[in-house]
Amino acid sequence: FTTYAPFGPRAGRGRGALPWESGGTAPGVTLAQGGGFSTDEQNNIQVYQAASPAVVNVTTVTLTYDFFLNPVPVEAGAGSGFIIDENGDIVTNFHVISGARRVLVTLADRSQHQAKVVGADPRSDLAVLRINTGRKLPFLRMGDSQKLQVGQKVLAIGNPFGQFQNTLTTGVVSSVGRNVREPRSGLILEDVIQTDAAINPGNSGGPLLGSHGLVVGINTIIVGPTNLGIGFAIPVNRIKLIVGDLLREGRVLRPYLGVRTLPLSRGLAEVLELPVNEGLLVLTVETGSPSSKAGLRGGSESV
Repeated sequence: FTTYAPFGPRAGRGRGALPWESGGTAPGVTLAQGGGFSTDEQNNIQVYQAASPAVVNVTTVTLTYDFFLNPVPVEAGAGSGFIIDENGDIVTNFHVISGARRVLVTLADRSQHQAKVVGADPRSDLAVLRINTGRKLPFLRMGDSQKLQVGQKVLAIGNPFGQFQNTLTTGVVSSVGRNVREPRSGLILEDVIQTDAAINPGNSGGPLLGSHGLVVGINTIIVGPTNLGIGFAIPVNRIKLIVGDLLREGRVLRPYLGVRTLPLSRGLAEVLELPVNEGLLVLTVETGSPSSKAGLRGGSESV
C-alpha cells in the first residue's frame, strides 16, 4: 500500500508513506507501568488518551418542509468517524452520511465544522470527509488486520446513540472472516471482523483499535436494535485500499471485464460446433469496456 500516489488534489504533499500507515505504536501509547492500575487497565487508559482526540462525531442534516412548503433543515442522524491525517481527512461509514444535505463534524474539543464529502463507496460502506480547521489535527494510524487473532483485545471508541461522545468499550476479536448483510443496502460485506466490544447505534464509523493504538477496523454493523455482544467491523486492510482510491480519485477503481457470459457445456459446444468442450461463451460485450477494447465480441456481433 505504500506504493499509492499522494492524496491527489493537494499540492506539495509529496510522495511516500501516507500519514495514517502503521508504524509500531500510535503516538502517545507507551504501555508504561505504574499509577496503581493493572497492566490491562493502563493499556486501556493509554490507548484511549492517545486515540480519542482523533475520534469525531458525525451529524447529518436533511431538509423537510413545513405546512407552507418552506424547506426546514432537520438533524437526520449521528455516527462516528476518525481523522486519518493532520489536514482533516476523516473516515466514516457510507450509511452514516447517506442522503445528507449537510454533514457536520464535532471534534473532541467540542468544536463543530462543516464537512465536505471527498468520496463515498456504498459497496464497501465507506466514505471520506474533509474539514478545514486551519490547524494541524491529531490523527490515527492504521495497523494490519491480516494479523488479527481470535481472542485478541480490541477497543472501540465512538458516539453511541448520538449522545455520549468518545465512549470507550473493550472486548476481544470474536471471529474473523465473517460475511454479513448490511441491513440498509442489502449488500453483503465480506470478510469482516466480529467483536464482543459493545457497539451501539451511533458507533458506526468509529475505530476499532488494537492494544498498540493502531486502527484494525471500522465499526459498522450490530446484530439487533442494541448491542448484544455481536458487532462487526470492516477490516483496516480493506479500508486502506478504499480510502486511497477515494482520496485520490473520489471513487473506487475496481477491475471489470464488461461481458455477459454463459457457461459452455459439452452438449452446447457440440450444437454450436465449437472446437472446445468447456469454458465461457461470450454473449454480449459492453461498449467501451476493457473487453471491448481488447477485441472481444459477443456471439451475435460481426467480427
